[in-house]
Amino acid sequence: MVEIDQVCLWVAGFPIHDDENSLCVPDQSCCFPILLAPREVREAYLAAYLRQYDEEAQRACEARQMVNRMKVRFLARRLAMAWESK
Repeated sequence: MVEIDQVCLWVAGFPIHDDENSLCVPDQSCCFPILLAPREVREAYLAAYLRQYDEEAQRACEARQMVNRMKVRFLARRLAMAWESK
């Protein structure tokens, strides 16, 4: 599966795990459905994800930073859930 296809399906509410490349969607909701981020968060992620490929270097750099920050927040949420379930 191509990453952009996976991200677009996730934004639309269909978190599908990429078994071919062993990749989860950004919030890992393909493996943990309770983690599905609100639609507006998923849309913001997609906007930043697409801006990573902007021709203007500064905008692309800022977008990559935003994507990475959002991935860290998703991971922190996942870890918090794991910690609470112990």
